[in-house]
Amino acid sequence: MSYMKHVLLLAIFAVLSISYGQAQGSNYSQDKGSYEFERTAQDVYRIEEILWTEDFSNGIPANWTNTNYDSDANITDAIWQYRGESSIPNNTIGTIGNCIDYGSAGGDPILSPSADNGFLIFDSNYWDATEGNCGEFGTGISAAPHNASLTTASFDFSETPYLAVEFSQYLKNYESISKIQVSVNGGEFSDVFVNQFSGTNAASNRDMRVRKNISAFAGNQSDVKIRFNFEGTYYFWMIDDLQIVSLEQNNLSISSSLHGALDIQGPTDFEDYLGMQYFKYPNTNEVELVLSAKAENSGGDTQSGASLVTTLSQEGTELNLTSSGLEIVSPEEVMTFVASSMVLPTDIGTYDIEYRLIQDQEDESPEDNKISKKIEVTESTLARDEGVADSFYIPAADFDETSYEVGAVYVPREAGRQLHSISAGVSSSTFTGSYCYATLYGFSIEEGVSLVPIATSDLQIVQFFHLNDFGDEQMMVFDFDTPIELVQDSSYLAVVGTIDTPNEVTFSMSGEAQALTAWARFNNSSGVPNVTYLSRIPMVRMNFDQITNVEDRIDNPEIIASIYPNPATDIAVLEYNLSQKSELLVGLFDMQGKHLEDLYIGEGQQGNHQLTINVSSLPSGVYLVRLSSKLGKLDKPLVVE
Repeated sequence: MSYMKHVLLLAIFAVLSISYGQAQGSNYSQDKGSYEFERTAQDVYRIEEILWTEDFSNGIPANWTNTNYDSDANITDAIWQYRGESSIPNNTIGTIGNCIDYGSAGGDPILSPSADNGFLIFDSNYWDATEGNCGEFGTGISAAPHNASLTTASFDFSETPYLAVEFSQYLKNYESISKIQVSVNGGEFSDVFVNQFSGTNAASNRDMRVRKNISAFAGNQSDVKIRFNFEGTYYFWMIDDLQIVSLEQNNLSISSSLHGALDIQGPTDFEDYLGMQYFKYPNTNEVELVLSAKAENSGGDTQSGASLVTTLSQEGTELNLTSSGLEIVSPEEVMTFVASSMVLPTDIGTYDIEYRLIQDQEDESPEDNKISKKIEVTESTLARDEGVADSFYIPAADFDETSYEVGAVYVPREAGRQLHSISAGVSSSTFTGSYCYATLYGFSIEEGVSLVPIATSDLQIVQFFHLNDFGDEQMMVFDFDTPIELVQDSSYLAVVGTIDTPNEVTFSMSGEAQALTAWARFNNSSGVPNVTYLSRIPMVRMNFDQITNVEDRIDNPEIIASIYPNPATDIAVLEYNLSQKSELLVGLFDMQGKHLEDLYIGEGQQGNHQLTINVSSLPSGVYLVRLSSKLGKLDKPLVVE
C-alpha cells in the first residue's frame, strides 16, 4: 500500500470511528436527499379516461366560487390565491406569513408536475399575520380562524357510474382541517376526503398526490360540485393538477411484493432483521421464501374471492405454486395478501417469482394484477438489491461538500462464513478518478452501528467501466486484506464510501428498502455526523469468496470489438463481431459517462462488421465507444488527438 493511501485510510478510520456511534439512540430521519429515476408519464398518472383536468395555467377559473367566512359567518378578505409566473408573489414562493424562515422571501412552493405554470394556495398564516414573530396571532388582514372554500362549477357525470378526483397537494397544519366536499343537485356539501395531518406542525410531502373515489356521491349524477375547504388556524394548503377520472368497475392492482418475513415498515427488534429479503443468495443453504403482496382495489365495486397466487419458475418451467386465502376487498381498500411459503432451490441460476391477484369478477385491467421479481442463487454472493440500477441517490444540497457512505444491513444465516470483499455500484454521473472504499461495521437496532469498523478496504479509483446507467450492473469489488470471520445470525452494515463529495460521486440504488435496513452517513466539517435511513436499497453486496472485478471481465465473448487507428485525428474505424443476430446500439460517451451521440441504432447481423467514426470535430481527449445489445455490453476507449 502506498504512503498516500495509508494516510487516507487512517483518516477514514478516524472519521468513521465516531460517526455512526454518535447517532445511537437518536430519532433517525429518512433519505436527506432525493432519488433520480428513469420516469415516464405513467409514473405520475394512472392510465385511465380523464373526464376533466385543471392545471391553473390561467389562474382560478372564472366560474368557480372563492369565499371565506369568519366565526360569525361574515364574508372576509381571506380567500384562495393564485401563484403564477407573473403573479406577486409568483410560483416560486409558497406561504408569506410571519412563520417563514428568517430572511427568506417566502416558504417553499408545491412540487406538483405543472407547478411551473401556477398553483393555488390558501395561506392562513399570511391572512392572519404578516408582521412580528411566528405565534403573534391576529395582526394581519383577516384574523384566524378561517373557513375558506373554493368551489368548482357544476359537472355532469350522468353517464359515469364510477369516478375519482385526483390532485397534487402540499400542506402544513397547526389547528386546521383541510378537506374535499361534494354537493349533488344543489344540496348540502358532504365530506368525501379529509387530510389526516392532525398533529401540530404536521406537514405533507411537497409532491403528495391524492386520489379519492367519489362514485358513491357523484356517480351517475348530472349536477355535481366539488369544494376544497380549509377550516381553522394555520398554516397553508396548496393544490394543483386536478383531474377527474373515470374508474373501471373491477380493478385490483398490486403495488408491492415481498419474499421475506420483514414488513416494509421495518424492524422493531433484532429478530425482525432475520426476515429481510435478499435478491442474491449463496447456494449453500435452502432459503424459505415468505411470500406476500400489497394490493389495492382501484375500481369502483367491491371485489370478492380475491386471492394471491405465487409461482416460482426457471426459464419458463414452473417449479412451485402457492396461494393465499380468499378475501373481500372494498373500493380503495389496501390489503396485504400472504401466500403459503415455498423453498428456493439451491441450484445455481436465476429464478422468477410471479405474484398474481385473482378475484371472482373479471378484472378490466389485468396487466396491473401481477408483479414479477428475479432471484439469483449464486456461488458466493449475498445481495439485498434487485440486480440492476433503477435509481441513483442524490444527497441534499446541505451535504454538497461532505464525504459520505451508503450501505445495507446484512444478517448471514450460515455458520463459518468469511467475507472476502464488498462489491458496490456507482452511478453514471460519478467523476472518473474519484476515490471509493468499502467498510464493514457491526450493527444492532438497539445500539446502532459499532463505534469501530471491523475492516476497511484499500481506496479504489473509479474508472469509466465502473459507471452504471439505468439498467446496468457494473460492480466495483473492494477486497479485504484478510477474509473476515462472520458470526452466524449476527447483523452487519456493509457500506461503500467516498472521500470525495456528492458532487463527484453518487451511488446506484435498486429496489425499495424496508425501513431501517439501508443507511447513509455524512461527515461535515465540524466532525458531527448526519445519519439517515434510505427508502431505496444501495447496490452494496457481500461476497463470501473471491469474485471477478468488472475490469477483469470487460471483454464480452458474445461481442468482440477493436478501434483503429487509436489514437485517431479525423477518422476511426470500429471493427466488431457479433456471435449472433441482435438489435445493436453503438454510442459515444465522454469519460464522465455523459452520452454524446448515437453512432448506430439498428439490427446487428452475425459476424464481422465495420463502423466509421468521424472524430474531427471532437476535442482532444479520451472517449468511450459503447456497444449494447441483448448479447451484453462492451466498452472500448477511443483516444482523439
